Amino acid sequence: MINIEVQSSNNIIRNISISGHSDSAEKSKDLICAGVSAICFGSINYFIEIHNPNIQTKKEDNYIEFMNSSKNKNFLYFVYCQLKTLYNSFTNNINWHEK
Repeated sequence: MINIEVQSSNNIIRNISISGHSDSAEKSKDLICAGVSAICFGSINYFIEIHNPNIQTKKEDNYIEFMNSSKNKNFLYFVYCQLKTLYNSFTNNINWHEK
């Protein structure tokens, strides 16, 4: 199961963390995991290329976390919207938690 946790306060996203595996197929053929990875890394690449923000991330095996800074509020909302869309299509494979 992929776990996505969104922390916000005062209607501002402060942190998004993603961990786990969807287990919808074997690791090299799992399209849900591929979708989550594409959203995360494609978003990072786009914002660095176009907006050049200082995106704060923490990456480990099967885990990525995006942290808020004054320069990347739009980035976090961009990632949030895309991940939420994927979640809405695959609720059996993704846990979504908002705090």
